[in-house]
Amino acid sequence: MKLGLKVILCRAAVWAVNTNVGRKAGYYSTSPNRQYDYDHRYDDGIYVNKAFKDRKASVLKVAYETYKDLAAAFAGPAVIQTFGKRRLSAA
Repeated sequence: MKLGLKVILCRAAVWAVNTNVGRKAGYYSTSPNRQYDYDHRYDDGIYVNKAFKDRKASVLKVAYETYKDLAAAFAGPAVIQTFGKRRLSAA
């Protein structure tokens, strides 16, 4: 039975502007050179300053305002389910 759903997978950010130090969101592969990743984790310190952060925030605000009606149709509660026996608390 077709439900008309599409699979959406988010790729982990690779552009320095969109990355977070020590955290990846989305799908990604194991790095071929983990030492390089570690050595360059704070490279954005070269260009990130107050002006950059303010500009990024203003651009994101415009983008979110532009698509807020579309996003409202896809927003909703998240469901978290567990599997297995219920654990008894120690206390």
